[in-house]
Amino acid sequence: MPTWVKVVLVVILVGFLLLVAGVVIFARWMKSQGARLQEQGKVAIAEAEAFGKGKDGEACMAEALNRLKTAEGFIGEAKTKVFLQHCLQAATVPPAMCEGVPAPTELMKTAQWTLDECARRGFPNNQRCARLIGALQVHCAMAKR
Repeated sequence: MPTWVKVVLVVILVGFLLLVAGVVIFARWMKSQGARLQEQGKVAIAEAEAFGKGKDGEACMAEALNRLKTAEGFIGEAKTKVFLQHCLQAATVPPAMCEGVPAPTELMKTAQWTLDECARRGFPNNQRCARLIGALQVHCAMAKR
């Protein structure tokens, strides 16, 4: 067997073993942290619903963006997005807030809209804002149905 084939096989084997190890580590982490994360999610949803009642969608966006500034890591960012999703559901979202928001399936328009919307809200070229603002896009898409 040529040497290059052996090298390719070893690389594939090592990659596969790293993938399996990653899955096992992630599964163990989720098992140990799952209940805590689930509880944090429930708290975020309750906060969002309480905050959104009697307010408009812009108040939800402003609060979510404010929370995003201090959100730590992936989990903090995810909790902020959950907050925004549920706050928008509880709030009154005026139709004007969804004007010009592209459908999630319109990828090129979505990319440009996301950049423009985050810049308009004081977060130019901010990937965290871009991921968060997707919750508004989904809310608007669901409202159009």
